[in-house]
Amino acid sequence: MIYLPACSTASTQISSPRDEPCSFSNNGPSSLTCIVQGTSSFMSHPEYEEVVNEFFPGGSVGTLASDSRNIIELVRSSYDKITSEIQLVDTVTAPIHVTYSAYCDGETLTPNSQNCSNIRLGNVIKFKLDVSVDECTANPISFSVKPLGFEENLEVVIITNCECECTKSVTPDSELCSNGNGSLVCGICECNEGWYGEVCECDDTGSDETETLADSLPCQTSNSSLVCSGQGSCICGKCVCNKRQCECKPGYSDPDCSCPISIENCLASTGKECNDAGHCECGVCMCNATLVYDGPTCEDCDTCPAKCDRNRDCVQCLAYGTGISEEKCQECPQKIILVEEEELIVNGTDPCTYKDELGCLFSFNFVMNGTMEVILVQKITSCPEGIDALWLAIGIIIGILLVGLALLLAWKIATYIYDKREYAKFLKELENARTDAYDYDVS
Repeated sequence: MIYLPACSTASTQISSPRDEPCSFSNNGPSSLTCIVQGTSSFMSHPEYEEVVNEFFPGGSVGTLASDSRNIIELVRSSYDKITSEIQLVDTVTAPIHVTYSAYCDGETLTPNSQNCSNIRLGNVIKFKLDVSVDECTANPISFSVKPLGFEENLEVVIITNCECECTKSVTPDSELCSNGNGSLVCGICECNEGWYGEVCECDDTGSDETETLADSLPCQTSNSSLVCSGQGSCICGKCVCNKRQCECKPGYSDPDCSCPISIENCLASTGKECNDAGHCECGVCMCNATLVYDGPTCEDCDTCPAKCDRNRDCVQCLAYGTGISEEKCQECPQKIILVEEEELIVNGTDPCTYKDELGCLFSFNFVMNGTMEVILVQKITSCPEGIDALWLAIGIIIGILLVGLALLLAWKIATYIYDKREYAKFLKELENARTDAYDYDVS
């Protein structure tokens, strides 16, 4: 018994008998999942898999019991397989070539991979596509990429530009290239054979391009045999000096001394280099592309807790000594400055405000102090005003007296009503007794 998604064609019956009329439409296979029954001798298990893989990418094959008792298990296992795997498919055709790389765990690069498995809810999966084209095309060409089993897709349009506009205008034997020793292309001389130099001014016939005796004489001083004072090469009678290595001032590196060694500009508000989500290069954070952080210090994150929330506990313990334990507080790298409450509004930005365990409010905000971010914190928390003990005692006493008077009044009213009812009852009984005595005398 075979479990097969969408199971037959309009012209060919895959197995017989079957319990549903699953078929191909003119536009391709039906999207319905079909369960068919067939004898194991009609088609082997691998043959079924070949059919499914060819016509229904993402489908699965399984053995169905004769009484169909395992149908739920087959459906569940197929569903688990679909939801725990992702595979990219495309419509690439020549001359386009695409190479895939996958970041299945969000960090580790897996080259030449279009799929990831064992995916769990909340995992961030990334794919990198390297696209190349074999030839120039007059019109735009495109292809689409999508996860297998999904309708949504990414459309990629490629416009090839294989030459600069200026290459269409060439001036052969230009006067600017030493009176016709080369052609002027995009403002640069392309020398004719036998000539070289910036403007094709050097004759290369029968000599070395760099240093012949005749060429090197103009590059020597009268009192020295060194060519270009030993600091360069003589080309076409002119010195081309060697590039000098700068002696950088302390704190800088790189050949042109433009790269600061310090990572001070890369420190996040947490005190960590690029928030531990990247590395510092020449004073600039290069955020890890496999993570969800970006921004100048790799702290910006659309799906992460807000910046206020991330700093709340450390600010509370550093400023007021409350909240988290002292051990955890010592690990807080934030730099704080205590200020008055009115100083917390920076560049029109409202401060972060929270309530501590005692119900007191405290606020803080972020500001750049030179190249480092610091946190301005309210000096004194805003707590609800306390109640004077004397007035509290007086209030309690008055409350007790009022409750007592109310109870006493209620008791008096209840007693009054009860006595009134008893008195009325007594009068009625007395009247009845008089009436009975009168009736007796009359008789």
